[in-house]
Amino acid sequence: MQFSDVAPGMSRESESASWHNAVNFLLRQSKALSEEKNFLPPGAITFYNISTQEIPAFTAVAVTGEFDSGDPQALFRRFDGMLPASGIPALDGELPWGIALEKVAPGQSGMMVLYGLVPAFFSGTGKRVAPGTDGLAAGESGTGEVIFPCVHNNAKTYPGLLLLGSAAPAANVVPDDYNGYFKLHSLSSNSAAIVCGSQPDAENCGFTDVPGAENIPRTVMNFTEPGRKQIYLLFFYDRETKKYSFRFDTFIAEDAVFYLYLGYFQNGTVTQSYRSNKNREDFGESWYLK
Repeated sequence: MQFSDVAPGMSRESESASWHNAVNFLLRQSKALSEEKNFLPPGAITFYNISTQEIPAFTAVAVTGEFDSGDPQALFRRFDGMLPASGIPALDGELPWGIALEKVAPGQSGMMVLYGLVPAFFSGTGKRVAPGTDGLAAGESGTGEVIFPCVHNNAKTYPGLLLLGSAAPAANVVPDDYNGYFKLHSLSSNSAAIVCGSQPDAENCGFTDVPGAENIPRTVMNFTEPGRKQIYLLFFYDRETKKYSFRFDTFIAEDAVFYLYLGYFQNGTVTQSYRSNKNREDFGESWYLK
């Protein structure tokens, strides 16, 4: 691409919107250092906040696609990687995501980093980072690797340092070889489903010999807080109606009459403990109450 100077009085073509935004960002860097933006690292692109929420600096942004500005010249940005993107606050790891370098209001544009080293705010103490409903959380999975954790000093939080786009070591990959009933299946960094392993989309995730609870439906569990979640199938008995009920939960309730431990979920990773090749889970006389 040619970058020719223009003398006063000479005619020139109008620059594209993406070019204009990139130049404005660089000009803002010449001002005094601020807490929200102070450098333009490799892997940075322009994005437009197409959501109705403000995106704070150093938080996760999900890329929903190309931003159509209506400017024909924007197509030429594809040759140098400066094509602007449409972005929204990242709530999971389903879409490509990066980190905003500045606060971006709804309908406005800013810069984000998709790969490489970048400062970011995140919770948790794991080795890898993934976005969730409560922001970035460190755990054992995700496409971001923690280089330095966040620091809290004098009632103020300072961003940590992430390496985006890095792959987890192969030794951490656990083969998902269980295809039986009550299988834990990760959907995102903050949600998991209990499914039938051989038919993940089937209506039921398992079967039991408990009266009134013979068919256990496929269930999705959403978690609002990061961290390790134990997952149980709990059974309850109502002595007045003499009927059983059940639910999946992350703790053993005091009024549960018996339960089945399935495994645990943590920031997008599942560890299956329950494994069976039977047609149903038999509790025998555990469910027999007078």
